[in-house]
Amino acid sequence: MKRKLLITERNISRRIFRPIKDRVGMWRIKINGELNNLIINKNIITHIKAKRLSWFVHVYLMTTDRMVKKLYE
Repeated sequence: MKRKLLITERNISRRIFRPIKDRVGMWRIKINGELNNLIINKNIITHIKAKRLSWFVHVYLMTTDRMVKKLYE
């Protein structure tokens, strides 16, 4: 599942950042390393993990009378 998410993210990024002209004058798509540099190594997997952690902290800090906290415990 992670692999498919990363592949889809790279395909979308390639469309957003468009092909470039190389030194010879030929158009080419950006390689994975170039895309990683453009998005500063932040991908969908790290974003999802950060959101999960944020949600966990939110539930952890809830009062014990809340339904979500009761279900979690």
